[in-house]
Amino acid sequence: MRTRRYILSSLLVTLVLLVAVPITAHETENTHVLITFTEHTYQIDILNDPDWLWLMLSPEAGLIVPDFEARDRQLAELTDRFAEELLVLFDGEPIDIDRVEYIGPVEHDPTAPMGWGEPGMFRLSGTVPEGAERFAFAYGLVVDQYPLTLSVNRGAPVTRWLVPGERSEAFVLGIFLLSPRLKLMLLQVTAFTVAHTITLGLTISGSSHCRRRSSSR
Repeated sequence: MRTRRYILSSLLVTLVLLVAVPITAHETENTHVLITFTEHTYQIDILNDPDWLWLMLSPEAGLIVPDFEARDRQLAELTDRFAEELLVLFDGEPIDIDRVEYIGPVEHDPTAPMGWGEPGMFRLSGTVPEGAERFAFAYGLVVDQYPLTLSVNRGAPVTRWLVPGERSEAFVLGIFLLSPRLKLMLLQVTAFTVAHTITLGLTISGSSHCRRRSSSR
């Protein structure tokens, strides 16, 4: 009887958390997506509260979250299930993710309320398709808006807020994913163009000055 009351109360708490005001929902999920690109690879880190992740990915297992060791072990076995909730696109075309792994929290605080402990993380990684210029992303597991932060080649990060299942804007990557040699070539071409423009301007200015001197005589 006591176990039944506990299960019913857990169900009620879960339902309240899922339909609560947006800020409460976000705090419960503790969702943040971090996307990093290099010249040829991508890495997508999706952080969530691990208890919340377990409840969302294991609905058939009941509402009593196991201890953190069993929970993290089970989450590590649910990478394929988690990947079903994601959409990763290059130039508008979805791709198969090369690698998905779960990384559990380094520290565990059993007294922390859901959403306030150390987050767990699913990490997606792979190779950027050759010639790709645009990237987009969508995450359907969340129940409230969440921040997505993207950086390219350790450049300044850009953050956007998305709602569940919403596809992000198309982030333009082409110019940032060029090889260092091609980047250097672009810089040289740009420098030459600027220098040529300045020289041309000085030449025109000098010719005008000479014509004015000639006419004044």
